[in-house]
Amino acid sequence: MTKNGIIGLSAGAIIVLGGLTLYTNSAFSSQISQAIENNEHPQFKLSVESQESGLFGGSAQYKLVLNRDALAQAGAPNQDDVEFYFNHEYASYPLLVDSQFTIDFTKGAPKELMELFTVDSIDHIATLSTNLLSQSNSLNVTFQPATLEDKSGSVVKTGKMTSNIDGNLEFSEGTYNFDFSEITGELTSGGNMLMTAFTGNGDFASEQGFVYTKQSTTSLKELSFKNEAVLEQWALKNLTFLTSTTPFDGDVVSGDSKVSFDSVIVKNAMADYTITDTVLDIAIKDIDKNGVIAVNEASRSGAEIHELIAATKDILARGFKGDIKSLTTTVNGVKVDSKGAFDVPAYAGEMNQQMIMMHMMHKFSLDYNANLSNNYASVFPQYAPMIDGMAAQGFATKDDEGNVSTVIKIKDMAITANDKRIR
Repeated sequence: MTKNGIIGLSAGAIIVLGGLTLYTNSAFSSQISQAIENNEHPQFKLSVESQESGLFGGSAQYKLVLNRDALAQAGAPNQDDVEFYFNHEYASYPLLVDSQFTIDFTKGAPKELMELFTVDSIDHIATLSTNLLSQSNSLNVTFQPATLEDKSGSVVKTGKMTSNIDGNLEFSEGTYNFDFSEITGELTSGGNMLMTAFTGNGDFASEQGFVYTKQSTTSLKELSFKNEAVLEQWALKNLTFLTSTTPFDGDVVSGDSKVSFDSVIVKNAMADYTITDTVLDIAIKDIDKNGVIAVNEASRSGAEIHELIAATKDILARGFKGDIKSLTTTVNGVKVDSKGAFDVPAYAGEMNQQMIMMHMMHKFSLDYNANLSNNYASVFPQYAPMIDGMAAQGFATKDDEGNVSTVIKIKDMAITANDKRIR
């Protein structure tokens, strides 16, 4: 290749790469503007406070306002709307944009929060890599360890927090994970608290704007509090939460949830309980897909209770079933294990809360098996007369070793235990 050819090829490559970079920068800026313009949500509002754009990048500050009514519905009542400000800086490359986001701790709710402590901010960064060629996004968020001391002298230390989401441009499908190493607290009111190894991962998808988790795993190694001065202590250890949902490619969807933990300890002047080996495994089957989407839309729009009830029309019209695969626990050495199934039959009447409740009372059915270990009387003598009385009347059965079992059924408003009618 001649010298002129090499120069021409190099110049052409520079022009192409420059053109792709300008296109990427323009497309990314347009995507942000469109996302903000299309933002119509009754529970929050997103707007641009300031923006500067260059040929190969730019910066902006966004304002997020959470509606006070929405906060009240979520159990966090507030007299005013809550404001957050986010700084955004981005650089464009051929078909790739790298962004950095940070929370502005000098404004809004973060400023009010920091005023309660002796620090001005928390070291953190969020990076977003947008690939226009693969139509994908990768978001990484990191909060560095911090020590927060309030005006009363209470000290909370947080470990490193990281999270990652990989998905398409809209984040309507993808995978996620997070890892929160620990929190420790020394409270001037008395006592110490601890949380360690809060982690999770999963994958998600969407259907008609409804984002759902296909499968997920969340775990917590320990959450505890101890105040030796008043002999108060509680602790939760090795909690695991698993979920899975069938694909939204048919008329109905089903889901499984399983919660388990190794132990819960509660000790104070009034109680002394050790709960171990606990598992709750439940499956909900054949829920109307359009009904699930309608309920989600109503919830997101801040619907009133009567509107939420109306949104369940398709779910109730089809009905659904459930399996309690396992409900097992041991309390102070007394073991309870059970399983069963229930059926919520189809309802085609008026979408009236009272009418729906009447339908449930008449048509809901349950078949439930429960077993109790024979040491219940020695550990909980206050309940022994009631349990023994139920067995004597035939509502429960005792085996040769003293273990108690019963089968509870609900059908056509009749409640039976061991086939003997209770009501």
